[in-house]
Amino acid sequence: MHICTHEQILVPVLQYTTVVYNIYNNKLTTMMQRIGVKLPSSSSRTSDPKTFVVPERPAKVSTRMIVQSVASEEIYTSMDNKKDRMDGPEPKRFAVAEGYLKDVGACSAATLLRLGAGALVLGYRFSMERISGDDTGYAVMRVGGLFKSVEKSSCLGGYPRPSGPLVLFHRTDSGECKRVREALSILDIDVMVYPIPDGGPRWTSVEGFEQGMEGPVLVDSTHGVTLRGADTIVEHLFTMYSNPTKIPWILGSNAVSDFLLHSALKMRAGKGSMYRGNGMVPEKPLVFWAYEASPFCAVVQEVLCELAIPHVIKNVARGSAKRSILYGDVGHFQAPFLEDPNQNVCMFESAAIIEHLLSNYGQDL
Repeated sequence: MHICTHEQILVPVLQYTTVVYNIYNNKLTTMMQRIGVKLPSSSSRTSDPKTFVVPERPAKVSTRMIVQSVASEEIYTSMDNKKDRMDGPEPKRFAVAEGYLKDVGACSAATLLRLGAGALVLGYRFSMERISGDDTGYAVMRVGGLFKSVEKSSCLGGYPRPSGPLVLFHRTDSGECKRVREALSILDIDVMVYPIPDGGPRWTSVEGFEQGMEGPVLVDSTHGVTLRGADTIVEHLFTMYSNPTKIPWILGSNAVSDFLLHSALKMRAGKGSMYRGNGMVPEKPLVFWAYEASPFCAVVQEVLCELAIPHVIKNVARGSAKRSILYGDVGHFQAPFLEDPNQNVCMFESAAIIEHLLSNYGQDL
């Protein structure tokens, strides 16, 4: 596959996105308050998880049956011996495959409009550390063989993690679903996803699925709840797996966030909204290593939704410890990375992943 690089364009864009995201909840909030824009205050949210009230579950939905349908812990299990199953081109950082510049550029613009939400884990910290011994582990960069850059979260390790699978019904053209994916990326939480594009398969084997649902709907087996709507889901995630006072305003429903979200969705003009699969559901869910703010991951996520392929999202925003896990498995880190246990292959590079998905699960042209 011919690859044309555009590092001069994309590297500054992505670097700027990261910087903006790292400051938006501080300097940008202060600036907006000074000019009179009202944002939801953290004090208006419950700080004690025990007092957080989860909306009552509708009678039609059986959370227990939903979780039984998808899940055992095996859905989160990655393939063994990934190196032996690698397929596709060698990964190249910030390289755009021929024919994908427009899509990646539009997704980059959408990320900027969302101020990079989902690019960094909660409590993101960057530091330079001295390299000791034969350290060959994951690092964003190394300086002169003496120092390496380290990215991590300063707080996520102290919060509880889900003890059972989380299941999300979503679609990529929904602003509410995007806010939920951003929250999951920030909290570094993996989730089993069932896409629900128009005209797609109805997940009738998953009891609790409702005709006409547009998402987002989250099933949290750890707490035995089914939640609807971005505000409810985001508050639940931060209450149970972080701190509700740390919800970034960009994830909330307010005039500024809603305007930015609407503008971001316009960049993709309904991509991922219509089903174009071959009617076959893979026997095993695919595993998708990604994070919400990456434009390269976004173009793949749209195709996964259009083909209605069940998959596990392993969130690997900057600062995620799972970056080191993938690096240890294959000797390299880059997102997106796809594991397809049905075809017994793993691969980097968004264009190669999309080609694989369309050729195996798309409609015959």
